[in-house]
Amino acid sequence: MISDSRVIGLFRKSRFAAEIVPGARFRHISSKVIETAEVLAITADPMGIPHVRFTVVIESRYRSPVETGPRMLNLQSFTERFSDPVHSA
Repeated sequence: MISDSRVIGLFRKSRFAAEIVPGARFRHISSKVIETAEVLAITADPMGIPHVRFTVVIESRYRSPVETGPRMLNLQSFTERFSDPVHSA
């Protein structure tokens, strides 16, 4: 895990990075599927690049939802792919 002070600096460039915390959920919607990512952790690699560790549930109207195991993307790629925050009801 990375320290709180470093996390703040790493997130300044992301438009919703303050919301990227363990347990937060984000979606990517395409024409045929909805991918919902749940953040497990935020870590930095040896070069200091922040990464998001997450699971994904893939939903389609043609199949039952499928949950995939842990994945990891750098923070920028994660925010580009999963740009729609899911707010709790």
